[in-house]
Amino acid sequence: METFSVKLRVWNPAQPQEIAEFDIPVDAHSTFSWISRERLERLGINPCRKMGFHLKRGFVVEEDIAAVYLEIDGRTIGDVVVMAEAGEPELIGAHTLNGLGMVADLVQKRLVPAEMWALSSLGFGLPETGAKNSEVLARS
Repeated sequence: METFSVKLRVWNPAQPQEIAEFDIPVDAHSTFSWISRERLERLGINPCRKMGFHLKRGFVVEEDIAAVYLEIDGRTIGDVVVMAEAGEPELIGAHTLNGLGMVADLVQKRLVPAEMWALSSLGFGLPETGAKNSEVLARS
């Protein structure tokens, strides 16, 4: 997959005055974002638990995950990221992109705002109102 980078701001929710800002590649095929353990620990961010991840090579690894706040293009989210070990890449994954309400435009190599699906996976839907804008979300 062809990638591109974005400017990311990350901080510890318990210490919001300390912010790391850096360029990071986007990989919408990765479920979670991976940020360097060293970078996160400098911000006072510690792991909250371990989670298993399937690797392309066919095996599963357990990695530490941590709660952080992230900002890209003025959009902010509290998120869970993998604490990448030395030698592992840093990247922005689909979980973060979905939370920010953004998708990767691979042609123009940028992130763009997007409307996300609401409640559709379980067969639930929003009330049919005929409205074609965000007002229907505010009323539901």
